[in-house]
Amino acid sequence: MKKRIQSIQHALRGLLALLLLTGLTARAAAQGEDQTRVGPDELPNIVTPNGDGVNDVFVLRNDKGAHMVLSLFTRDGSLVYTGEGSHIVFDGRNARGDELTTGTYFYTLEDPSNTYGKKNGVLHISRGKVRGADQ
Repeated sequence: MKKRIQSIQHALRGLLALLLLTGLTARAAAQGEDQTRVGPDELPNIVTPNGDGVNDVFVLRNDKGAHMVLSLFTRDGSLVYTGEGSHIVFDGRNARGDELTTGTYFYTLEDPSNTYGKKNGVLHISRGKVRGADQ
């Protein structure tokens, strides 16, 4: 039986797109199946890379193929992750592959040409079971 892929795609100022893909491995997420577009004010603020198939992976994809940069910082401002390109997969690990700890992080998402500006936000990483995730 094929598992249904759940995803939410978020457009940022018409160029950048954020995909929250659930129930997927990073490889399957990279294929970008079964996406639904929603507005930029509805960006998710949690990723739960605990292997339960819900909110395990973020995929950032630029619909126009332009370069973008995602930077993730700890609460004290230390840079812990940078992803670059037109397609970025974030699975809760840093560039060395180490799991980032459960907690609150801050992100910036921008295109280097500065055509579309910069998006700032908060992202919570939780590795425990999220209440209501299996409903």
